[in-house]
Amino acid sequence: MDLMGPGSAESAHTWAQRMTGTEFAARADGTLQRIRDLTARYDRLTEAILASNASVWLETTRGRMTVAAAVALRNRMRGGGPCGDMTDFEGKLIRQMRDQHEEMRKTCKRKSASSQRGGEASKGRREKAGGGKAAERAGIPIAIAREEQGEKLRLFDPLDILRKAEEMEEEREEFLVELETGIRISNATTYVTV
Repeated sequence: MDLMGPGSAESAHTWAQRMTGTEFAARADGTLQRIRDLTARYDRLTEAILASNASVWLETTRGRMTVAAAVALRNRMRGGGPCGDMTDFEGKLIRQMRDQHEEMRKTCKRKSASSQRGGEASKGRREKAGGGKAAERAGIPIAIAREEQGEKLRLFDPLDILRKAEEMEEEREEFLVELETGIRISNATTYVTV
């Protein structure tokens, strides 16, 4: 698309008639050069920050690590980075523990209700179905155990999985705060030369 109109670029004015084509080309070239200069400055600044983060150390409850490692760990635990939440191993484990407990609690409740309704007829079916076996999924073992008095089922949870999940969630959040604080302090007190 030609916004110069008819005639040569040197003598014609731009479409808005505010400057000649030569002046416009000089301005456009200057703007492009400023953008390239800013991009190069950004790249140099990023390189200096990465070099600084690789050489500055933080003390954490999980041990000593560079700021670069702390940033990578924080991003992993928050589900950031190229893999998304696939690398939030702690969060996934906590969710699986809670989900498995809830699933087994519902199963226990359902089987107890069924046991009370079905009496002796359902007793044989429960035994064939493995009423006292642990959950088939991989993960933390939770089982349903039958109580002999009245065939009422109870959840057998040797780890107290909900309490453990809460503790792990609290430790995870505290560690994320610790990482964030260490990173911010490092960023505020470290000077980089570009």
